[in-house]
Amino acid sequence: LGLGCGALETTCQDAKDAPYGSAIVIKPESFTVTEPHDYWRTEFFTITVTDKDTNPLNNIRITIFFPYAVPDPHGYVQLYDGATPVNSPFSTCTNANGVYHLRFDYYGSASFLGDLQVESGATGFMLAAISVNQ
Repeated sequence: LGLGCGALETTCQDAKDAPYGSAIVIKPESFTVTEPHDYWRTEFFTITVTDKDTNPLNNIRITIFFPYAVPDPHGYVQLYDGATPVNSPFSTCTNANGVYHLRFDYYGSASFLGDLQVESGATGFMLAAISVNQ
C-alpha cells in the first residue's frame, strides 16, 4: 500500500500542540462492518492537521484513542504505530505533510461501537465513528 506511519516519517522531537483555530480531519470519517468474520481485518485512517487557512501543519503532537484498543491479539482492536501495536491512548505527531497514517486492526466476530478520537492542544479534536456487527 505504501502507507507510511507519521512517527516513522518524523522523529516527533520538538513536536508542538496544534495552534488555536486549527482543525483535525480523519478519513474515512466512519466505517461500518455488518457481516461478521472470524479473522483480523485492517482499516487505515489518514489524520491531517491544518491551520485555520487549511494549510497542513507538520510536527504537530496528536493523541489517538479508541476505547477497545489494546496491544494484545486476544483483544478486539489493535492500533499500530507503524508495525508496532500500541496502547490506547498513544501520542505521536504529523509528518512533513501534516499527516499521520493510522493502522486500525479489528477482529470481526465481536460486536462493538466506538469513536476513534484524535486531539491536539486545547482546540483540535475530531471523532470517527466505528461500528462493527451492530
